[in-house]
Amino acid sequence: MYSISDQQIDYILDDIKRNGIQMEDLQLNLLDHVCCLLEQQLKDGDDFEFFYHKTIRQFYSKELKEIEAETVQLLTFKNYFMMKKIMITAGVFSTFSFLLGSLFKIMFWPGAAVLMTLAIAVFCFFFLPMLFILKTKEVNTGLEKMVIALGTVLGILFCLSILFKVQHWPGATMLLFAMMLFAFFIFIPLYFFSGYRKPETRLNTILTSILLIGFTAVTFLSVNVYGPSSKQMDEWTSYCQSEMIWQKVIVKNHISETQDADAVIKNTDSLKAAILALTSTDAPKNNYTVPGKLKFDNLKYLGKDGSYSRICTLLANLQESVKKYNHAQLNDADKIPDGFAFADMTEEDFGRMENVHVLNNLTQLQIYVVSAAADKTGVVIR
Repeated sequence: MYSISDQQIDYILDDIKRNGIQMEDLQLNLLDHVCCLLEQQLKDGDDFEFFYHKTIRQFYSKELKEIEAETVQLLTFKNYFMMKKIMITAGVFSTFSFLLGSLFKIMFWPGAAVLMTLAIAVFCFFFLPMLFILKTKEVNTGLEKMVIALGTVLGILFCLSILFKVQHWPGATMLLFAMMLFAFFIFIPLYFFSGYRKPETRLNTILTSILLIGFTAVTFLSVNVYGPSSKQMDEWTSYCQSEMIWQKVIVKNHISETQDADAVIKNTDSLKAAILALTSTDAPKNNYTVPGKLKFDNLKYLGKDGSYSRICTLLANLQESVKKYNHAQLNDADKIPDGFAFADMTEEDFGRMENVHVLNNLTQLQIYVVSAAADKTGVVIR
């Protein structure tokens, strides 16, 4: 085995110091490793300096002082690998849960809201903060750290605003506007000017800024923050008109022969009252006056509400009264059509319907039943 002389040891140590290694313990450890490798590989008569420089290159990618920077990072950030592992796990979990929750929502399966909420919560409060901590260790300037911090805040705002919008929670529009203002007037300008100053990152910064602006704008348009769609407005107008007609319908005399019809009307009133109780008491922005004062921004699917079980009970009562009413009719033409009373609809399908659509159908059912009873008995409706 080759034996390294004292002069060669001094040469190696001086070269290690000259290449930026300042920590004494690290100098001695590197010296020991290099000497062990040289003693195993060198033979008598070989070029010592050639083999030394060939061996020392195995310890770094660009320059030797990288080792000291990595050592300092590991010493001051002992939980680096554990946090990195947790970050990756949180990212995989949130991604998988979000995809699964999206599938459940599309298929109207139970548990969609829980999966999506859990996915975004893990992503916002575990993955993104850990990513911020790890990334700040890789940059040196305060400006770069600030860009990473603002990007993390923007990501949290974006995810929460989309979650609130999808779940129809209050404050969704406010969160979305806050995200837009934060992106356009704080994060994107700071990101652009911090990266544009460096020639090596200038092109990527311009392209990324364009993509960020486009993506944010498209997201803003896609969530329909400006109010109800034309279809929802048509539903609302139709319901208001039906309700106005119903309020004008007055039976002149009591009709004792229409006990089944009275039960249908009473059960319909109970179901309408339960649905209207879920809505705002603010006045609607139109010329119609409707009991309950349903607002545009309170249009929602019935199955989204926590009181849906009570609504299902009232629906079952209505369906039963409609069956009794239809059974009592001798002529099929006098029976209530299925579409009016949701007679064959399951609780799951009923929960997918918007409240204003249901209210419209229920009001039309009441008008139909009273009109049919008046036709049979000759009672005048005025």
